[in-house]
Amino acid sequence: MWRVPLLSFIAILLGGPSAVAQTSPPAVPGTGIATPRYDPSHGGWDSEQAAEVTSSRLEALKETLASGTQAAGLEGIAAHNFRGAPLRPTKRDQAYIDDVLQVHRAGRDASDKLHGPSGWTQAVLSLTKGLSTGPLNVKFKTVGVETSATRVETRLEIRLDGETSDGKDLQVNSTWSCSWKRTGTSLALERFIVDDYEEVITTSTRGALFTEATATVVGRDPAFQNQLAHGLDHWLARLDTRVGLKVGGWNGLAVGDANGDGMEDLYVCQSGGLPNRLFLARADGTAGDVATAAGVDWLETSRGALFIDLDNDGDQDLVVSVAEGLVIQENDGSGRFTVRSAEVLPFAVPYSLAAADYDQDGDLDIFAACYDRRGHVDRNVALARPVPYQDATNGGRNSLLRNDGEFRFRHVTQRVGLDANNTRYSYAAAWADYDRDGDLDLYVANDFGRNNLYRQDKVRDQIRFTDVAESSGTLDIAAGMSAAWGDYDNDGFFDIYVSNMFSSAGNRIAKQARFLANEDTTTRDLFVRHARGNSLFHNLGPGKGFEDVSVSAAVTQGRWAWGSAFADFNNDGWQDLIVANGFITQEDTGDL
Repeated sequence: MWRVPLLSFIAILLGGPSAVAQTSPPAVPGTGIATPRYDPSHGGWDSEQAAEVTSSRLEALKETLASGTQAAGLEGIAAHNFRGAPLRPTKRDQAYIDDVLQVHRAGRDASDKLHGPSGWTQAVLSLTKGLSTGPLNVKFKTVGVETSATRVETRLEIRLDGETSDGKDLQVNSTWSCSWKRTGTSLALERFIVDDYEEVITTSTRGALFTEATATVVGRDPAFQNQLAHGLDHWLARLDTRVGLKVGGWNGLAVGDANGDGMEDLYVCQSGGLPNRLFLARADGTAGDVATAAGVDWLETSRGALFIDLDNDGDQDLVVSVAEGLVIQENDGSGRFTVRSAEVLPFAVPYSLAAADYDQDGDLDIFAACYDRRGHVDRNVALARPVPYQDATNGGRNSLLRNDGEFRFRHVTQRVGLDANNTRYSYAAAWADYDRDGDLDLYVANDFGRNNLYRQDKVRDQIRFTDVAESSGTLDIAAGMSAAWGDYDNDGFFDIYVSNMFSSAGNRIAKQARFLANEDTTTRDLFVRHARGNSLFHNLGPGKGFEDVSVSAAVTQGRWAWGSAFADFNNDGWQDLIVANGFITQEDTGDL
């Protein structure tokens, strides 16, 4: 999802462009497109003005937590009659422990143990007690605001990362409710409640579960130093956008054994004008780029790739999605690739790929998830205009390519029924036999609206897919960006996890009474859902559909989530989740 649709979303949330004043800040580098900043006071959005004021009031709190010492003005936040409890609850129950991590949690603490401005300071410093004097990373998100003439009620989500005094990594996740006394334009904190609290600490000084290894593995390679180490802004200032350079960063990667040496290699897709890279793993733990020699250094905008054995000869062939369609290359077994097929997708731009032997004929078929329609994309920015925004049906058409052997493929999307509900903004798809009937089904994650769950059946000995997302309870009308199947509860059935966009602004604004006041409740609810975050659907068994357990399983907060995957990271027999998130980062790393 690109920034322009997000700003359109915010404009809609604030009642439309006519309801807000816009300034004219500098353009996004290399695009000529300005990013407007909206002034909520112009449109009468009292709740957003209050959110801005309360956020600025909490800067001293943020500074104190980040430094471990009391910041100037910290006590000035609280009213003389402040009441509250420690930010780190005294009673914390151990929820989990293994040889790497321990998790402690506490429920709602509405006690009034601490009073006045000094009590507020004491509450804040309770969270830093026992931590090292090193820097802490602190993030606040205001996710709820209610206002009246005399009060402002805010709800915040907090994330703190740091290190304990004995050298162990610490992460705190918490939700706070704050009650502010309002006097004119002045706000003073009167009540503070910790709604929930969770802290994750490494159990030993050996470090966290994962360690950043990019510099160690590829940092000395010229391809990394000269190209990948630089951000998009660097290249926007140096390359003509007519070469196909895209500013959104919709570029995937593929992992597989490209040269048959038993080690996994990495293929990195790039935007137009920048060559794709193939890093071959070495025995010493490093990897080096061989894309040019391997014949895979495509300069076209490449959004997705797969290493898969398409001809059943035991090596990994390569499929790359480029602007016009799919480039399919045969591997000679040693890591050198030859183009064997170029499959044009005339109606839409492919983004990601999912392979499976859906027809059980012994070879892998390819499903291309497509986002935009042809002619729907500006050469500088993917300026998708979803209509309607919360449930768009004007996106690109996905394509299923049946493998007929010898690198010949047939487009069979309509023939098998996958053209139903097939004009969404599809980002990703995943195959699994969720109903355990012996054939593969397909889940498709769509941006700006409802997803698809295509169940495969045999109809008069012919394969047909039927979209059962609504009847199965897996529509998940949101900003779908990825899908992953996994049996998270070990009951023998595949569950589905979908990554979406979490928006603190959306959570605040879409719940306001004045937001889209003339629309029906269903439409308003769709916008609320759009901002909620990720979803986990529990498979209840064949014929029973799915149950949305996202909130109870505490997996909605994936931030601006893109990819997700199930994996048992700590080898305890249970499937864990990893979520890739973030967006374009410029000099202001707190912009989103």
